[in-house]
Amino acid sequence: MEFLFSIVGNRFTISLNGSIDGRFKLTPELHKILKDNDNISEIVFVLRKVEGITDDGIAAWSKEIKKLVDSNYILTFIECPNQLLQPILKMDQGAARAIRSFVVTYYCSSCNEEFPQLINTSSMTLSFSSYSKPHCPVCNKRLSLDITEDEVERIISLLPVIDSYRERRKYPRFDVSTSNFGATITRKTDGEVHTFNIVNFSEAGMCLRGKYFFTPGDNITLEFSHKGSKLITDGVVVWYSMEANSEYLMGVSLWTKDLFNVLIKL
Repeated sequence: MEFLFSIVGNRFTISLNGSIDGRFKLTPELHKILKDNDNISEIVFVLRKVEGITDDGIAAWSKEIKKLVDSNYILTFIECPNQLLQPILKMDQGAARAIRSFVVTYYCSSCNEEFPQLINTSSMTLSFSSYSKPHCPVCNKRLSLDITEDEVERIISLLPVIDSYRERRKYPRFDVSTSNFGATITRKTDGEVHTFNIVNFSEAGMCLRGKYFFTPGDNITLEFSHKGSKLITDGVVVWYSMEANSEYLMGVSLWTKDLFNVLIKL
């Protein structure tokens, strides 16, 4: 198992790459980072590249996650595989955690094919209902979902409910998708640059749409211009997903609230 770490403010993002079996343990480097950074309050797991999960691996995963819960960290899960949903859902209701996005398997009885589907549930993504009834890309028949309605309701119950700006707006996020606000993002490792439109935003970060995407864990610089003023801020990519029109949605967490404070006034 490979681990990729990134710290932005009080948020510690961990990307996992590999299989989870009975030998799974969080790397000692992770625990050293937590010990050396007492300002960290939230741990974000990016699980898109996790494959080959065994039954004893689920038990080992649950044991490691429980240690973090017992240490009072806020846990967030991005692109969570279906096999890992149940141990998260079985945590005590008092545990502070949220499932921002998860992967479920849809099945086409006509083509006898399975299709993994990423469902975003975070308040800074599109609505859950837009992902609930996909069709087969081959025969266009309605796909059946390998998850029960009860499980869906339990997942939704884990969504963050704290919103310090709830009295200042009608909806649970700031939707600016019709404003055509654009932003330029540069990946720090190689200087690759792409332009995105802002879909919506919150204190936690923002959702953007574009023809390209960066990988979760990538450190980026975002540049936003509006009416002659320019704002530049650093951040990290948290998740991405592909839309039906071959465009991408991408969620980023920003180092400061400067852009949030600008956008909320527009």
